Amino acid sequence: MAADLCAYWHEKARVHVEMGRSRRAGLLATQGIRGGANRRVLERIAESGGIFFARSDDPWVLSGANVHISFIGQDDGSETERQLDGRSVVSVNANLTSGVDLTRARRLSENRDIAFVGDQKGGPFDVYEQVATAMLAWPNPDGRSNADVLAPWLNGEDLTRRPRHMWVIDFGLSADDRRGGIV
Repeated sequence: MAADLCAYWHEKARVHVEMGRSRRAGLLATQGIRGGANRRVLERIAESGGIFFARSDDPWVLSGANVHISFIGQDDGSETERQLDGRSVVSVNANLTSGVDLTRARRLSENRDIAFVGDQKGGPFDVYEQVATAMLAWPNPDGRSNADVLAPWLNGEDLTRRPRHMWVIDFGLSADDRRGGIV
């Protein structure tokens, strides 16, 4: 797995701070800096100094571009105040969250050979939250509720990062089956 080019510039700035050529550096990146191979540079920043300022996910619309970016302010560890997404926090984790550092989560050897792949989507049945809310209120000719086939769609990123608030059309189990703990 390879990192984005923006990770190079964050690492270059980190080295300058670590060597004392600069006390601080602030750069922006695509929001992808928070995960995968890109996140390694933020982990190195946290180890050699600290992230004292971050905006984890801001929209950036410029000349037709519509992307989400992250701002990262790093220093030599001397800054005592930390800010994440406009609020004061005790620390900023390498995935640009605060609180419990899920980037340090590791596989438990006790779970070896007992894992389950989980549910897998078999088609383009994604439904945005606004549409799902409307669908749950709509009546059907047969009198059944759309809750019989509409369910929240969660994946690992919804649990470890920020929820996407997605729903999925699921013809596999009824709402009663889901409530009954079959899933």
